[in-house]
Amino acid sequence: MYRSKSLTPFWAGGGGEARPSRYDAGMRYVEERDFTLRLDLRCEFPEGYEGEQDGYVWLREFHAAILPRVVQAVVEVIRREPGWRVRPTNRGRPLEDEVSLVVERSPDGAVP
Repeated sequence: MYRSKSLTPFWAGGGGEARPSRYDAGMRYVEERDFTLRLDLRCEFPEGYEGEQDGYVWLREFHAAILPRVVQAVVEVIRREPGWRVRPTNRGRPLEDEVSLVVERSPDGAVP
């Protein structure tokens, strides 16, 4: 039978001994904000068009030819600014639907 000598739950590192948290030292305060640059993609077709007849060729063209250059331009602009850095991230959405970037700045302006 398991008996704990501590009131600290086992999932919190209990087991009878008080231990300092390994997260206490070196924790940094981080401020965050979201910024959305939203592109609503559209293609208007003439009257009589039944829909999806082109197989979304216009959308594939956007993903292949335009989107990579838009993302590259955003990254280049951010990287040109002293103290700023940018890196890709993923929130679990397909790349066809969303490109996520983490843009970071150190408070003193130095790039870590």
